[in-house]
Amino acid sequence: MVSIIVPVIVACIALVGALLYATHEPGNPPFTFVRENAEKERMVESSPDAVAPVAEEKGAIAQKMPKPAVNPSPQPEGTWQGGCTSNSNPVFTHAFTDLSMIDALNPIGGIGGGSPGRSYIGVKEGMEAPVYAPVDAVLKTVIYVDRGAGRGEYGLFFEASCEVEILFDHIDRLSEKLGTYAPAIPSSSTKTDDGTHPRVRIRAGELLGYTNGTELARTFDFLVTNYGRKNSFINPKRWEWEQALYGTCPYDYFTASLRAQYSAKLGKPSNTGFIKADSCGNPSHDIAGTASGGWFKGAGTDIHGEYLAIAREYAGVQIAYRKDGMAFASMQDVTQGNPYFDMTDLSPERYPGDIRPGESACYSDNSRWAFIQLASETELLFASGNGACPTDFPEQNADAWLR
Repeated sequence: MVSIIVPVIVACIALVGALLYATHEPGNPPFTFVRENAEKERMVESSPDAVAPVAEEKGAIAQKMPKPAVNPSPQPEGTWQGGCTSNSNPVFTHAFTDLSMIDALNPIGGIGGGSPGRSYIGVKEGMEAPVYAPVDAVLKTVIYVDRGAGRGEYGLFFEASCEVEILFDHIDRLSEKLGTYAPAIPSSSTKTDDGTHPRVRIRAGELLGYTNGTELARTFDFLVTNYGRKNSFINPKRWEWEQALYGTCPYDYFTASLRAQYSAKLGKPSNTGFIKADSCGNPSHDIAGTASGGWFKGAGTDIHGEYLAIAREYAGVQIAYRKDGMAFASMQDVTQGNPYFDMTDLSPERYPGDIRPGESACYSDNSRWAFIQLASETELLFASGNGACPTDFPEQNADAWLR
């Protein structure tokens, strides 16, 4: 009897051992079965400091997780599957371009057809400037868009920390590495949903691509959005565009030596030479108790309804109108340079930040005029027309705008 039982026990042990071997997960302790939900619970071993995915709310702090024991499936080289690290003030350690190829770095805070949060980088005529990663970051999104020039341009979105994102836009050619993660066919939309989302780690100083800027202005865009710093506006409910709310000066993040180089280039070229900017600017031009800043019709915001911006620009005064966030009525108006209303007085008698309630001022670009009167701290009257400024404020033709 014993002689029969022993071989049976041995056979059973061998069978169980074979079953355990077949179902054993590599990297797990021996003699454990695969759990049904193992795929959902696994974490990718991206680095010793791998973190859990961050909550969708901007600025959420990642929670450190233990180093996982297994990489369940192969990922493309360099792919980063971890979460972000909270840091509202990362230091940009490397140059983002070759300054010898750059005319000027425009301050942020433009109120015309562009974005208030972007610095526009002027590329010298006939040159193609390189673009580099200024800091260790994760490439989040690549868009490839035909904006009407008959060719595609790239936009590159990076995550420098949980709070800080970087965008380089209007890039003509990508590096060989980044090109493998880009869409193959240009889209007609700049929506990030239409791009790719590679989540690839990029090192500071790494080449991203080359650009000679846009067709019309020869500029490319540098935007740093910091969700840990909200810009100040007199009436916050009027402001919804993220680039206005969270756009910050990109050059403030660089090391002292690089910051000094960029500060010297802040300004704009002109027929009389380089015009130096006093500062890097800010998306908000609101000055309480004055005419400077944003004004709205009814319940409008900077992206819904009618929005009028009045601000000092260098030694001049600019006044610009947008409807539903757009400075141009159509793409044809964009190509023809025909915005709704965008006028700059290069030699104003008064700046809007000096106009107090009950006071008025007229501005002209020699072909058009814009007359403003500050009725109160929260109401402004605005009229415009062709030719020279009228002697008196044309109240009968003026519209009321609110903070």
